[in-house]
Amino acid sequence: MASSAEETLRATMEKTLRKFLDGYVDASTHQDATLVSTTLTAECKRKLAPDSVMVALGAPPGPALSVKEYEHIYSQSLPVARSVSVDVTHLSVDTGSKTGAARTVYVNRYIDGEEIVLDMAWFVSFAEDGEKVSDILQYVDGLEFVKWEARARELLEKQK
Repeated sequence: MASSAEETLRATMEKTLRKFLDGYVDASTHQDATLVSTTLTAECKRKLAPDSVMVALGAPPGPALSVKEYEHIYSQSLPVARSVSVDVTHLSVDTGSKTGAARTVYVNRYIDGEEIVLDMAWFVSFAEDGEKVSDILQYVDGLEFVKWEARARELLEKQK
């Protein structure tokens, strides 16, 4: 049977992970890219996979992004594409290794009303107390993500 401290840590980690995953909808609602980072440590690194996703973002494949680098990239699409909802499933945390995972399905809407669904798997590490995420591996549906990115760029060009 899990101890009270372990159950508290588990609940904290689950709450942190859910809040992190909800951050995209919050950031879209408030048009504030920093809201995707409210549950991250300052040193948190984010790796997007597969590498083709990094190329689609205009970044070299391989390196992890800092909080500020990711916020900058994410902020560029906010004027034309928003996450309107997220369905979080398969959420799991491990208090021993201070890690967590989840699957998300985000419904994103462009400013012209068109919608696209992005399916992602997340693997995270937590700070000791479970209140912050310290490392992220974000695995996205590459085909749909490339479509999403291309459409966002097209709409941004039209706004110029």
